[in-house]
Amino acid sequence: MLEEDGLVIRNVIPDNPPKVEYSMAPYGETLVPMFDAMFEWGANHRRRKAQSEKKLSGKPS
Repeated sequence: MLEEDGLVIRNVIPDNPPKVEYSMAPYGETLVPMFDAMFEWGANHRRRKAQSEKKLSGKPS
């Protein structure tokens, strides 16, 4: 579906066994800012969770 929607490019390499490589299509590249924002949110969430766990354990931050 990602290929059909123009988000990824699928390249079949005729080998034994056959291999398939995927790359981001130009239209898929338009999603990079969203991926960056999601990554940043996850990093902030991990830091927040670690700080919360330190407080619960009584360890100094």
